[in-house]
Amino acid sequence: AGEFTDAHVRMRELCLDSGAGFAVLYLPAEHEVAQTPHVTSIIQHLSRGIAGYTGADFLNPITVFPDTSEGLYADPVHFHPAGNRIIARYIMETLFPEARKQPVS
Repeated sequence: AGEFTDAHVRMRELCLDSGAGFAVLYLPAEHEVAQTPHVTSIIQHLSRGIAGYTGADFLNPITVFPDTSEGLYADPVHFHPAGNRIIARYIMETLFPEARKQPVS
């Protein structure tokens, strides 16, 4: 876990040096989305801890997925475009809630 944490600390430094924000995004595997109730995996727990350690926002879109993962994953961990759209919408609504209120031009 040390190298994983070190990588996140360095990414945060690079973001801050360039004036960007930093967040840790957890991407749930297919079996996690299909599992109800949702159980916190060790990777999810580790990611939340790293976010706390680095002072980053922790983003976890697992609760915005539908109860079925059908058509969302290309394999157990990689998303099809439909899954990516769910994640992108979650990121926008979480980090930029004011963007929803602006009319599309």
